[in-house]
Amino acid sequence: MLALAGMGYTIGRPGGLTLFGVTGILNHRDFEGARKANLTTGELSTSQVYDTSRLPGFDDGSRTLELNGNLVVDTRDAEGATGSGVYLEAFGGGLAPQHDYHFAHYGAELPGYIDLYHRTRVLVLRVAHEAVTGKDENIPFADLPRLGGPSRLRGYTLDRFRDKTTAVATVEYHYPIHELIAGSLFLDAGRAAPTYKSLFELDQWRVGGGVGLIIRSKTSVLFTLDVAYGDGVNVYFTTDPLRAFAGRSEQL
Repeated sequence: MLALAGMGYTIGRPGGLTLFGVTGILNHRDFEGARKANLTTGELSTSQVYDTSRLPGFDDGSRTLELNGNLVVDTRDAEGATGSGVYLEAFGGGLAPQHDYHFAHYGAELPGYIDLYHRTRVLVLRVAHEAVTGKDENIPFADLPRLGGPSRLRGYTLDRFRDKTTAVATVEYHYPIHELIAGSLFLDAGRAAPTYKSLFELDQWRVGGGVGLIIRSKTSVLFTLDVAYGDGVNVYFTTDPLRAFAGRSEQL
């Protein structure tokens, strides 16, 4: 069960927007016990791989209330066919102490768009970071930051990696195909680690890359189709793969 409430205020106009506000997220999770492996994929259940008594919040479930402050600064010249500008999104807060769970939670992402030729050929550079701080036993495993999926380390399955700190970097090139269609070439690199020291062990970073199609209008991205390779070939349909936190408040 997931409930979300928020309020905020926006200043400026497109091309120079600043948004700030607060959100409260109530998340109640229960998890299945032992089950058989998926006969189609061969994937094992969590309880078949881990001692679930050592995963905080698994055996007894978890109920958390997280309170965050949020900031967005958007200087993109257009939200759909973006040719230049930056999109900064940051949040910080934590868990209201309850049921032995309490931790701080924060993150930020910054995609920057560089116009290479008449707003039709664009280089995108993105960095994103998310972390939780607190004692391991006070952080439900489902609240650990995650990597993998359409917006965080393409080339790896959804939420493949999770730990107390994560970072991902992207280099992406957009080129024109049709008035409403653009192509993309991208490379993602990321790491999930228990500490900041181990986060910057660059030889442990995972790398994935691929190609994609962007279906868009001038004012919005309708959807994207990405084919990426990392630990295998993965195909993703999404609305904006460069928004790492777009669905953060919607994840059970």
